[in-house]
Amino acid sequence: MNTLNVNDIKEQLESLKAQSIVVLQVSKKTIICDYMVLATVNSHRQMKFIANSLLRDFGGKRQYTDNSADEDWVLIDLGDIMVHIMTPEARIDIDLESLWSTSE
Repeated sequence: MNTLNVNDIKEQLESLKAQSIVVLQVSKKTIICDYMVLATVNSHRQMKFIANSLLRDFGGKRQYTDNSADEDWVLIDLGDIMVHIMTPEARIDIDLESLWSTSE
């Protein structure tokens, strides 16, 4: 069991000025993690800074980076918690809230 607390992740995202932070409990829908944390950022620079801060402070690894020159979406794998950091456009296009918030 990962001792990492999802509230610690949320607090760090808030302190780094991420916006529209949503925590989804997905443990009954998938075995890959217990929580998904979604956050929107204003710039690619902010996205990289937040991703590096999470990796430095909580460990884990960068699982996915959008392959475009300017990243629009970064996924940080913290074990039982997956953190998705996205630009507003990517968040609308990918729409993870709809995908993972559906009733069981």
